[in-house]
Amino acid sequence: MSEYQYYEFQAIDRPLSANEMSELRSYSSRARITPTSFVVDYAWGNFKGDEDAWMVKYFDAFLYLANWGTHVLKLRLPSRLLTPESAKAYCCGNSAFVREKAGKVVITFVSEDDTEPPVPSGLGQLSASLENMAEFLTTLTIVAQFVHFVVHRDQKTTKYYGLYRHTC
Repeated sequence: MSEYQYYEFQAIDRPLSANEMSELRSYSSRARITPTSFVVDYAWGNFKGDEDAWMVKYFDAFLYLANWGTHVLKLRLPSRLLTPESAKAYCCGNSAFVREKAGKVVITFVSEDDTEPPVPSGLGQLSASLENMAEFLTTLTIVAQFVHFVVHRDQKTTKYYGLYRHTC
């Protein structure tokens, strides 16, 4: 089986400057770099950048997919909107992490699943980028549920969309 890794960073709050885009280019000659994104995939080799540092310095969202079952989603928010303490209350185990740096909270969601899910009818006809987008949208739905849960955590009920607050 061949190796496949997909990296996508998105800048939402502000576009990247020409200087920042130039800095990013020094990490990959093949990446698709725009004022709002950095996208690269590898069939061999590895990413040369530092995902965590890039999330603090440049980007608001990060998606990593590997064909061996590793999936990572990172979201960056200003700590004034979501405190690390609030987010940590909902991040237990080895699948969700929170860290704060430079006034920003980065939430990391990790999934390690080497089992192949059943392929829906017609999915095999999509391009690789559309398949990645479909998987990203599924992950984004889960994250949206998490954010909704955190925002509404002070209400009496502790269940939202199947998510529960856990104490670790």
